[in-house]
Amino acid sequence: TSSHPSIIVDAQLMILLGLRCAPRRHAPLMTWALDCQCIMVETRRFMATKRQQKIEKFQKQIADAEELSDRSDLHGLKIDTTGLYQSATHNFLPKFDDPKVALQYEEGTPLWDELLKIIGLRGPISVAEYFRYALLHPEHGYYTVPPSPLEGPDCPPDQDDIESYDLIGKRGDFTTAPEISQIFGELLCVWFVHEWRRSGSPKPIQLIELGPGNGTLIDDVVRVARASFPDFAQALCSEYGGAIHLVEQSPALRKSQAKKLGMIDIESETLYATDPVDPTVTSDLGEGAPPIELLLKGRIPTNELQSQSDPKHETNDCSIPVYWHLNLVSVPNDPSQGHQYMLAQELFDALPVHSFQKTSDGWRERLVDIASAEEEESSFVDDDEPSEAINALAKKPRLRFVLSPGTTEAVRKLMNTDKQGNVLGENASKDDSSVGDILEVCPEGMSLAQDMASRINKCGGGALIVDYGSALGTGDTVRGFSRHEQVHVLSRPGKVDVTADVDFRALAYAISQIKGDAVPFGPVTQGVFLMSLGAANRVEELIDDDNTTEEQAEDLFTAFERLVLPEHMGERFNVLAIVKQDPERHSPPGFENSFVMR
Repeated sequence: TSSHPSIIVDAQLMILLGLRCAPRRHAPLMTWALDCQCIMVETRRFMATKRQQKIEKFQKQIADAEELSDRSDLHGLKIDTTGLYQSATHNFLPKFDDPKVALQYEEGTPLWDELLKIIGLRGPISVAEYFRYALLHPEHGYYTVPPSPLEGPDCPPDQDDIESYDLIGKRGDFTTAPEISQIFGELLCVWFVHEWRRSGSPKPIQLIELGPGNGTLIDDVVRVARASFPDFAQALCSEYGGAIHLVEQSPALRKSQAKKLGMIDIESETLYATDPVDPTVTSDLGEGAPPIELLLKGRIPTNELQSQSDPKHETNDCSIPVYWHLNLVSVPNDPSQGHQYMLAQELFDALPVHSFQKTSDGWRERLVDIASAEEEESSFVDDDEPSEAINALAKKPRLRFVLSPGTTEAVRKLMNTDKQGNVLGENASKDDSSVGDILEVCPEGMSLAQDMASRINKCGGGALIVDYGSALGTGDTVRGFSRHEQVHVLSRPGKVDVTADVDFRALAYAISQIKGDAVPFGPVTQGVFLMSLGAANRVEELIDDDNTTEEQAEDLFTAFERLVLPEHMGERFNVLAIVKQDPERHSPPGFENSFVMR
């Protein structure tokens, strides 16, 4: 049997909707839809299931046993906890220390060592749990710990800090739209200013970015606001009670964001593996882990706005406060602090997904297990990965995908099946999926989208979600990226970015189930969205500028093509908006012809 953690979400019920199942290869798309309404309560219960209680109880038993084993007052009595290790799980482990075997497999990573212990104790873990470990493990996570710098002319090998390494950009593992061109951030700023003015230009306002990355996007938005829309920038200033809130868990990326924004008066706290005062108190950093500085707040000096301030509010402090948060829940949700304008660009693709596969016996959950010497090579390499994206000579990951022997709680709750894995209710007749078809569900994404909508209902404002994905549901899309190359999603845990396509239809449906005036618009493709906001005109304006060199003009046009053309990011990426529906039922810019789900 396997163990499955409960899903950690911020708030609201998770709503599952009609999810179209993408094929493994070229099978027809499924036309059936899952019934969402009937499982609203069941999905919420999944967040606090008895399985989680059992896990917590089990972990407490282990902690108590370890505490007893270290007590000197037991006069040598020792509690042996080694029996908890399930050796049978590793009967057929490849002999990784054998030089011949080692040639076939990737080198281990510190996180792989951790996963070996966890899986050995509990059995295979869900894909969702693997996402959390790979990206946010406190000691070995991809986003929480700065990786080693890439060697090259721009990054000498002796530099080993976040100042000389970027996860995002040409020196990192992937590139996002803000890194490609300043036009992306400029147009998003225009969108927010339009929505703010349509609401009467209220002051103060709160600008929130979820997953700010290197800080390039929020810096572009603030830069354009200060230069072209000073009234919007003033609404963010401390003299009115405005602020910027960055939802970021990575200590390293917080430093990068602070540097990009040119912040001053930064306050921080230091996290220790062991409490300096009470050594018996430990944290999640892991034994022996070095201290980590976690930035908490600071401010952006905006003295140029002082002369334009309202005399009634003129003060000596004309700056924009910036606060960091671990999650959206900790961001103040008080209407007296003004409208909330939220932005999530390439965040939802990093949220954990559960992966399910249709078998001849019904739906099963795909799990992550340790590689087995008895398995054929196909067990280690996902057949669905495009051959051009995976190096044929690449070594095999030390992990593999397996199927749960029976249904799991995730299958029964998120897929609304019986104990045999068959879809329940009237949708059973609509399940025309074939054996081997895969479906991904991201309950955390749907819950987060609902939380954003609830905030807009309460405080006003608007939100944009920009990511790659589909409006028709998602199939087998989990994958990894390393140094701008697609790699196996289970490759080198903690050293590779893992991601999955965003199901925008699921997000839109989830938002539509929240009571209030906040409604979803879209999704529309990124190319359509940017062009409707004047991307072509802005590029032409920049190219015609007398200060733009011929080389810069060529770069601007190339970046423009990457952002909007269908063969690049124009169709691969989608944009979803959340705004309050006004009495005239105006559509926000870029969504004039989009459908509002209600």
